[in-house]
Amino acid sequence: MPELSQQPPDVYTLLAALADRIDGKYRNAAMDEPLALAQALVVAERAPGSTDAAERALTDALPPVRTGDTRADYAARVRLLAEGVTA
Repeated sequence: MPELSQQPPDVYTLLAALADRIDGKYRNAAMDEPLALAQALVVAERAPGSTDAAERALTDALPPVRTGDTRADYAARVRLLAEGVTA
């Protein structure tokens, strides 16, 4: 059985880490799709035990960026997904 640190991260853990990363700096700066994807890939790559499947799961789970979204707005929606909230 693999060690816990070798287990791939689940998408909810990755979403929570992404929300923290996005919300951590420049909260009032504009958010766009390329930035969301770039930040998601950084989070997925740095996660212990990350795999290509984990990266794909995270990028597939990203909500769309809405016109006028700030980083804080987008992070709030990502955080809701991390908590399992669905519309």
